[in-house]
Amino acid sequence: MSRPCVLLCEDQQQAVFIRRFLAKKGRRVLRVDFAPPGKGSGEQYVRERYPKQLTTARKKKLALIVMIDGDNLGAQKRVRQLEEVCKERGVDNRGKAEPVAVFVPEPDIETWICHLDSDLKGRLQRESDCKTAVQKLSAICEKGKLPGDFPSSLSHACDEWQQFRKVAP
Repeated sequence: MSRPCVLLCEDQQQAVFIRRFLAKKGRRVLRVDFAPPGKGSGEQYVRERYPKQLTTARKKKLALIVMIDGDNLGAQKRVRQLEEVCKERGVDNRGKAEPVAVFVPEPDIETWICHLDSDLKGRLQRESDCKTAVQKLSAICEKGKLPGDFPSSLSHACDEWQQFRKVAP
């Protein structure tokens, strides 16, 4: 049986997307932590909560899935920001053998969803409208080969998922 997962993300849309993705993979979500609506920057919320969630996941032997919008900075820069806040707070950064994945939609989750599901135009009507996009990403990540027209942030997400699966089968 796989480790239960804790989700740390910016908002309800990201939470719904990740939950659906993990459900397709047979993963159980124990807890979801996302920024309260209307209470400031979701990206800042994730950055500030990451060290604590990482420490808690280690102590309780849980898997941690993080989603934070790239906001045109890119996946590598966002991951470095998370590493920097850990360093500032005296928390060791995630190791390659730890069940931690960081997904960075670029520039945001809605862009991923619309890219994966071309029938959606612009903003989603409901968070649950991401179902087809999740199914497509799940299938593509399983194959391990992304179409050439995919944004690099989706490629990064599939790489994160493959690494996560190796350490948390």
